[in-house]
Amino acid sequence: MNNRGFTLVEMIVSLALFSVVAVIAIGALLKVIDANNKAQSIQSAVTNINFALESMSRDLRTGTGIQCLSSVPTSSTLPNGTSACTIGSSNNIIAFYSTRINTTDSPACGHGLITVYAFAGSPVSLQKAEQTSCLQTGYSFSDLISSTDIAITGYELGVLYNSPSSYPLAFIRITGNAGNRAKDQTFVDLETAVSSRSQL
Repeated sequence: MNNRGFTLVEMIVSLALFSVVAVIAIGALLKVIDANNKAQSIQSAVTNINFALESMSRDLRTGTGIQCLSSVPTSSTLPNGTSACTIGSSNNIIAFYSTRINTTDSPACGHGLITVYAFAGSPVSLQKAEQTSCLQTGYSFSDLISSTDIAITGYELGVLYNSPSSYPLAFIRITGNAGNRAKDQTFVDLETAVSSRSQL
């Protein structure tokens, strides 16, 4: 009876083949994991930005006196919204009168409370603030876009008025890198245009 087993050479060849297959399989698995992480980072960033842009769009559609500015406005300094500001200007704030009012304000404002969206902070984030009274001069901003999901590298604001009685058209563009790790980062570029349904 022949009880011959594997030779040393056969064992070495078998281990070598197994190692090659294992390395290829692990490499493929790591690539799939990296691709999944990258896809999740992009999805999270795009969802985050879309939420912020949708929030802005919803407010801007019913706002009046829309203006892009370089400093935070007050009730007495917010322009009447009939001056255009071009995309690519240095403005980092878009402000307007909302449809919200404070019925306890005395004297009454004669217009809605101010809503402000600003690109500010370090790292840059899109922030929102709202007046609670028309006499309020300071603002408490909160982030709309998480800097952990996207690193904002650029933004553009613009407001177009064809004539003083026209409905304003606001433009917002955000660019940045989605993803926490350098190897997972992907460039994103999202923009929207919103036409107000209200005149000043």
